[in-house]
Amino acid sequence: MHVYWLRHSLCRIGVSPTSAQPIQPPIRNFKHCITPSSTMSTDCTSHQPAADSAAAGSAPASAAPTDPIVQYVVVRKDLLSDLKWPMGAVITQACHASVAAVVAAYDDPDVKSYLGDIDRMHKVTLAINNESELRALSEKLSGASVSHKLWVEQPENIATCLAAKPGRKSAMGGHFRGLKLFK
Repeated sequence: MHVYWLRHSLCRIGVSPTSAQPIQPPIRNFKHCITPSSTMSTDCTSHQPAADSAAAGSAPASAAPTDPIVQYVVVRKDLLSDLKWPMGAVITQACHASVAAVVAAYDDPDVKSYLGDIDRMHKVTLAINNESELRALSEKLSGASVSHKLWVEQPENIATCLAAKPGRKSAMGGHFRGLKLFK
C-alpha cells in the first residue's frame, strides 16, 4: 500500500518512480491514481483494477455505507453580509480549510477511505455568525479531541472558517448540532 501512495505522490509532481527523473506530465484525469483498489504503471498513464479488491481493503462501489464518512466545513456568514467579501474569496477559504484538515489527518483510516472513493465524497458546509463563535467552536472541537483546521487568513490574521477531518457521521455530527447549512 505504501508503494502505491509513494508512486501516486511521485506521479503527481511529475517524477518517474523508477528513474527519479522528471517526466512530462500528460493531461489526464487522476481519478485512477487515487483509488486504492487500482494499480498503475510506472509512468502513471495507465492502470488496471486490482485482481482482488477485498485484499486491497475496499468495499464495492455499489455498497452504500450506513454510517458515511463526512467532512464538516463551517464558514462565517458575516464575511459575505457584513464584511462584503466576494463569494469566490469565501469559497476559497473553505477550500483551504478542507484541504488542510485532510492533509493534517492524512494517515487516519477514515481519511484514507474518504480519499479512496473520490467520486462519492460527502461534505456538509455549515454557517456560523462571526469570528468569535467560530473560535469558540474550534476550542470546543479541540476540547473534544476532534481533529480540525481553523483557517486563519494571513496577513490579516482573520479566522474565516474551519474544517474537521473526514469522519463517520455518527461520530462527527453531534459536534455541529445547532448550525444551519451555509446559504
